[in-house]
Amino acid sequence: MDLVVGAAVPPLFKCPISLELMRDPVVLSTGQSYERSSIEPWLEAGNHTCPATMQKLSSLELVPNHTLRRLIQNWCEAHGSALGMAPIPTPKLPLTADTMAAILEELLVQTSCTSRQQLMDPLPILKNMRSLARESERNRKCMEDSDAVSVLASMITTSAAAAAAAATAVAVEELPMPLPAPAPLQEGGVGATTGLDLVLYHRKLEAACEEALAVLALLDVQGAAANSTRSNRPRSELLTPRSVTAIAWFLCKGRSLEAKVNAATILAGIMAAAAPSTEADQRREYSSHGNNNNLGVQIPPGVLEALTKLLREDLYPKAIRASLKAMLTLCIAARRNRIKLVEVGVVPLLIELLPDAAAAAASGRGPRRSSNSNKNSKSSSSSSSNAVQELALGVLELVCSTAEGRAAVADHALAMAALVHHLHTVSSLATELSVAILWWVCSKAGAGASSSSSSSSDCLLAAQQSGAFAALLLLLQLDCSPGTRVKARELLKLLQQTSWNYYHSHHSTTSAQTTTPTILCDLSSQLGTITGPYLIHN
Repeated sequence: MDLVVGAAVPPLFKCPISLELMRDPVVLSTGQSYERSSIEPWLEAGNHTCPATMQKLSSLELVPNHTLRRLIQNWCEAHGSALGMAPIPTPKLPLTADTMAAILEELLVQTSCTSRQQLMDPLPILKNMRSLARESERNRKCMEDSDAVSVLASMITTSAAAAAAAATAVAVEELPMPLPAPAPLQEGGVGATTGLDLVLYHRKLEAACEEALAVLALLDVQGAAANSTRSNRPRSELLTPRSVTAIAWFLCKGRSLEAKVNAATILAGIMAAAAPSTEADQRREYSSHGNNNNLGVQIPPGVLEALTKLLREDLYPKAIRASLKAMLTLCIAARRNRIKLVEVGVVPLLIELLPDAAAAAASGRGPRRSSNSNKNSKSSSSSSSNAVQELALGVLELVCSTAEGRAAVADHALAMAALVHHLHTVSSLATELSVAILWWVCSKAGAGASSSSSSSSDCLLAAQQSGAFAALLLLLQLDCSPGTRVKARELLKLLQQTSWNYYHSHHSTTSAQTTTPTILCDLSSQLGTITGPYLIHN
């Protein structure tokens, strides 16, 4: 029986679906009350019956049960005050389609104002939309269904040039897009617009655009963009070159770090919407040598450099995650993006992120030098750190599909140790990605690159010294994908061959015939009795 601070919950107060205390009870047409968050998925799945009575519903409308909610609140106050139990707050009414339509109409009026006597001010409307989006998933879905994504994208697109002018103090007449001018100052009855007025006006417009980015970052940008590409509707404003360029401007030159992170999040969603949808397409893109990205829109200059800078934001884990997600989708979109990331120096940052993130996961902190969280948030912080490591490994695996990427990984002193460390310490996905990276680097480090032919041997020796042989043998005894198992076996063959080659290159022929290689003796002592049956022979 459910207990709340020592008292049994009355059956009337429980949701028939979740069997938990209701906080936002609603009534169906049959008269049965449910928790809103429990009955909504039932109805959205296409069910038109009452779950408790199985009666057919005459209406799908959910009516708030205020009387029952007040009874529940009074009961919680009576039984929870002694132990400090907080009362159940009164839930806010969910956003409706009519309300959202009115908000978007007002936003369009504000952003399309061209009168010199009226300065448009969409910021309050956008702040209200941001607050509504944060309240519940239902509100966010209502915004998406009302085409708020396209309206916000259109606003950002048509206003980005003015935001750029705020940073460069360019006059309105020189802007590449037609924009409304601010109201003139009245000095002695003569209207005049000063340069300072223009700058202040454009900066105010930039703040509104940044607020619009914050709202878009809360919505399902990927779903909205994907729906427009898979239906007969006009192409979403998000997928136009003007929109991508405008959002990229805030990523590269935005005044606040939050705006840059939101821009990176939105760009990741846009690019993911155009990513390959089938496994075969994904495999083809991973090995693609083409230069065309899936968007059909060229990535604006400076985007990859800006994403690399976000990886250095040690005290803002959200920036690191947003940057890695955008990098991942960019690498899938086009091979040239992988090479460009190597050129801007992302490989050392990714490798150095791995051991830091592993230490953070072990201590229950966010990635790198983020502040300590309380005990209740340790598990979520650890999950966040694991997600960061998986994203970093995913980007690194794609980068290693290029000769430039493999050479950069091979040249990093900590690469092999960090990758071997992640074979069994994070997740199954991290393990498979680590094996793939080791396979790319150790078997193909010298292929197509300007590095010497000994780079593969050097990588194999470094991996051997980090314990790769034992870790890979253990992996073969566990469940893993067929592709990972094949790569692990190939790596074991290479490691075994490298051990013998290393020994013969450092000892005389006579001693080689009578002495067991030192490296293999070390392996045998580490693996014990399991070494013999799993030795890999060519």
